[in-house]
Amino acid sequence: MASVVTETKVDTAKKSEVAHAEAVLEGKDAEQWVVKLGAYQNAANVKQLANKLKDMGLPSYTEKLDLPQGSRTRVLAGPFKSHEVADKARSRINKIGVDGQVVQKQ
Repeated sequence: MASVVTETKVDTAKKSEVAHAEAVLEGKDAEQWVVKLGAYQNAANVKQLANKLKDMGLPSYTEKLDLPQGSRTRVLAGPFKSHEVADKARSRINKIGVDGQVVQKQ
């Protein structure tokens, strides 16, 4: 009696989705990207920019910075799932007169 060999092919995209899902379940989400927009001393400027981002439908958050010149609040857009998505957001943000830099989230 001859033995039967079966071959299983798994789509590369499916493997990537599974790896991402496993990372999320383990608390180690896949890489994320953000757009650094600026660090402001004035809370009104922080709120104004955050509101503009919200109106554009973009997620954002802030980080407190303690610098030799005093404390500042950094505004970041994101996180985004890829550099490409973050760069598209950066381009949209640039159209409202705010420059940004795409960086990988720490």
